[in-house]
Amino acid sequence: MIDLPENKYKEGLGFSPSARSIKPSTVIEPIKGIFHSAGFIHTPAEANAIIENSSEEA
Repeated sequence: MIDLPENKYKEGLGFSPSARSIKPSTVIEPIKGIFHSAGFIHTPAEANAIIENSSEEA
């Protein structure tokens, strides 16, 4: 049987600690600087309403 040494850093398993990857001098922007509002997704309720009046169809 093959005896493998223990991988104490676990980097070979697709895991990499974030403490080493982020430099301390890196400044993270506030969320307001990254995202902006594009308005409402849904239109007002009046635009989605279907009103059935038999007198207007004739």
